[in-house]
Amino acid sequence: NGDGMAKTTTQHYMLTCDLEEKIQLFELAGITVPEKVYPAINEFQIELASKLRRLMPHIEVRFIRMSEMARQIISIAQSDQYRSIIEGSFIVSTCSEIANPTHGYMLEVNRIIDYNGNSLGIGPRPGFPSLSDQIQALVAASAKRPIVLMEDGAFTGNSMISIIQRINQAGGLVRGVIAGFTFPKAEEKIIKALGKN
Repeated sequence: NGDGMAKTTTQHYMLTCDLEEKIQLFELAGITVPEKVYPAINEFQIELASKLRRLMPHIEVRFIRMSEMARQIISIAQSDQYRSIIEGSFIVSTCSEIANPTHGYMLEVNRIIDYNGNSLGIGPRPGFPSLSDQIQALVAASAKRPIVLMEDGAFTGNSMISIIQRINQAGGLVRGVIAGFTFPKAEEKIIKALGKN
């Protein structure tokens, strides 16, 4: 800008808080949750943030509730900018906070690692059908409508790309991806997987 001052940007580490919301689901199902659980969750999150701030003193650690992040993603997806992608599409998400309010399809997927922390790709969450069966069911449920994946984010893009490929191989058509955040390399790979330049 010509005034001799260096520009600085603050890096953020986002903690997505969804444990409290997941426990509330027990209460909705009629299971009694001890009152002391919620303060304990809050203390845990504060302590976790404190430890992260000590480990990464140059990074701002911020909290966001998964439900709030989902509301923001859905709001942006319904904006004029993305309306043409969303209208007439079948929404699919691995986040219940996104799938439920959009009346979309909930894909029950986990990222799987081995004992050494090496990625083994994706698979079903425990107690759910195989990924192949879930993909076949979502393609059938889409009733030939184009599919839009709506997610909280993409770090490497590998899970998203695997889902796109599996849906396309099962006869579905992924029209687009809407995510709360994507890392630049992940975005490049996802755009390529969608066949767009």
